[in-house]
Amino acid sequence: MDLQVGDRVEVASLEGRRNVFTLPVTAIVDDLLGLGAFVERRALSRHLGESAAINGVHLRIDTRMAEPMYRRLKRLPAIGSVIVRSAVLASIGNTLWACRKKRSWRQALCRR
Repeated sequence: MDLQVGDRVEVASLEGRRNVFTLPVTAIVDDLLGLGAFVERRALSRHLGESAAINGVHLRIDTRMAEPMYRRLKRLPAIGSVIVRSAVLASIGNTLWACRKKRSWRQALCRR
């Protein structure tokens, strides 16, 4: 999106009241795929007219505890999904390797 600190971004909610509002860019974050956007939950709740709720958490854990933590989180009914960064990176790497071998994104991504 080529945004810089100080720019304003139009945000459109795709659920509920479908509010549209603008927020200032206060920081730039280098995330895994460059697709994330983050906002302080109280500010977002205020703009959406909803109570504050947590819908995501990023954890940094000891690698020796990764498997037990993953299994425990997957068993909790209130948790909709668990994403393991190393697994995502491996999957992206495998996809890119397959694309390079096949020389076609379409063949690699649309396995038919």
